[in-house]
Amino acid sequence: MTNDRISTFVRECQLFAGHALVVRASATHRALVEKFVSRLPSPDNPLETVVMDDLLFKVAARWSQHVHEQLHVDKSFLCDFNADADLVDVWRIRHTCPVHSFSKWATLFLDKIEQSHRPPLTLHVKEIINRGIENRMSVRSLARDAGCHPVRLRATFKRDVGMSIREYQTRRRILRAAQLLVESDVKVDAIARAAGFSNRKNFYKAFKRALHTNPSAVRNWSGADLEAFEERLFPRTDSHEQL
Repeated sequence: MTNDRISTFVRECQLFAGHALVVRASATHRALVEKFVSRLPSPDNPLETVVMDDLLFKVAARWSQHVHEQLHVDKSFLCDFNADADLVDVWRIRHTCPVHSFSKWATLFLDKIEQSHRPPLTLHVKEIINRGIENRMSVRSLARDAGCHPVRLRATFKRDVGMSIREYQTRRRILRAAQLLVESDVKVDAIARAAGFSNRKNFYKAFKRALHTNPSAVRNWSGADLEAFEERLFPRTDSHEQL
């Protein structure tokens, strides 16, 4: 293995490990693995195989621990998930290329960690709503995406969040509109559409109910005003992380 190939290989491993420290979404982790594997050279001789095998094993062990730890930042509960449980077993299987071993193990690891760390029902639904704030989502469609019955979803969400799903959606739209009003010069009508309101009348009605004022008055808010408004809209009454 030439010095240049060694340097390139080590650099790719270091870049991969560094990016993994800040990536949180599982789908992004998969894309990161795919990109990493595509940039690694295949070994040309037995010595290269040994060197690459050893380094990739160490990268896999460290990376799996980092990914698992990221899922538990600021969480107080214990988790018995063993991040590198399958690592040794996969590496025991003989492959002509260590890169194939890493790719196979990474797929298995991500499958298992996603399955074992699914978010609670309420948090999962909040994530769906927050990602598609401009879209109108029925309880039925949310329940289908969450894999539960609509009646159960309504009751669980109201218990955990202290408001109905519809009210939560409306408040998220109002907050998004307030953020755009404070942070941009976009016209009110465009902001209403971007925040998911079907028309100007509904937008003003929702703002009046929440703020007892017109959207234009929010233009003069400070960042502290915006934070205080968010606290009023979403008091921390539920047991899940506020998104």
